[in-house]
Amino acid sequence: MTDKSTREDPTSPGVSRRSLDARVVRADLDDEAAALRETRSYAEQGHTAKTLIKRPDLRVVLLVIRAGSRFKEHRTEHGITVQALSGRLRMHVQDETVDLAPRELLTLEPSVPHDVEALEDAVAVLTLGWS
Repeated sequence: MTDKSTREDPTSPGVSRRSLDARVVRADLDDEAAALRETRSYAEQGHTAKTLIKRPDLRVVLLVIRAGSRFKEHRTEHGITVQALSGRLRMHVQDETVDLAPRELLTLEPSVPHDVEALEDAVAVLTLGWS
């Protein structure tokens, strides 16, 4: 029996997961991160991201960042959390520097300018909530 909400992910060779808008989503973060490290974006820019869940009220994004690489300063209209899974991250949040070790979580209110820099090769999960 085939589950219509399961599909082969074209950006992650060999990784099957539920579609982004499915009611139940399961993703192997180690497999997803490994596949992201094989992308052209990661090779050329030292970082890349992939949306794992996309719903009207929620986004979950996997970030893979090579040591020394950085996502430039930006802001979002939504509250976010950043959870380091592996490696160490440094975030510049307004006039403060915050280092995140594996398994640490940082929450930012909407419209707070920030950037993300990898002090070591890192994987993180970014969650954005909509009201």
